[in-house]
Amino acid sequence: MSSNLTKSKGNMYDWVTHTHSHIGGKCSHGCEYCYVQAMAKKFPAMKEKYSGDIKLIEGSLDVDYGKGRTIFIDHMNDLFAEGVPDAMISKVLSHCRNSPDNKYVFQTKNPQRYGSWIGKGLFPSEIILGTTIESNRHHSCMQNAPTTFSRIIGMENVYDYETFITLEPILDFDVNDLFDMLTYAEPSFINIGADSKGQGLDEPTFEKIMELYELLVGAGIEVRKKLNLERLQVKFPEYDKQKKDCIEGGWLMKGNICGAFDDDGRGIDCSASTCPYVNKS
Repeated sequence: MSSNLTKSKGNMYDWVTHTHSHIGGKCSHGCEYCYVQAMAKKFPAMKEKYSGDIKLIEGSLDVDYGKGRTIFIDHMNDLFAEGVPDAMISKVLSHCRNSPDNKYVFQTKNPQRYGSWIGKGLFPSEIILGTTIESNRHHSCMQNAPTTFSRIIGMENVYDYETFITLEPILDFDVNDLFDMLTYAEPSFINIGADSKGQGLDEPTFEKIMELYELLVGAGIEVRKKLNLERLQVKFPEYDKQKKDCIEGGWLMKGNICGAFDDDGRGIDCSASTCPYVNKS
């Protein structure tokens, strides 16, 4: 078997060690911000691989996954999109089951399709199942992707597995409505990321993201930030000042959870009544 397995890099989740793609062709969702299609316009090899009808990439089923890895499966396409035939999904899942000593990460905008494969018992034993959403609102750049509501319902129906929801690229949203959607699905954790390609999307302010972050952490949900979110934090530097003031004041104690991020992407605990974040007007 081939050992051509890609190590995780760039804006990939820092908890993923490797990535691998089986599915070629153009994703049926057609999202305007899709980085794969942007790359396909620039590089002939990418265009050949990720255009036209859905297909299995030659040799992709021959890769040796080894053991002890966390592998993101088909990060360049959507394995569970409606346009992917059951036979292809079955072959991909079989490939994963052949190397049971790994953890496999699946992410789709069509999580309602997870159910039938769980019911058939065809997933590998160690998996993390996720979906990606952009907002509680519909934005035109989302094109043909399933609605946010259908994605949330799909995740709410996934039982007995570690699950996650990724907000990326995060688009402008309504804080309370999005919070209600996210908590309804009861994910194990949530990732938040921004547009990596500077495509001029309708983005929220960093302040609004922090409002959502506070609500989620307060509800007991782990929130992980992706590196590309830092661009929005730089855009709104007042939060860097608040974090600096807290650190210099020696207020990093258990108590109220501050919306500022620490270096690990978690909330800063601060019990000071004069905290410039908690008491901001």
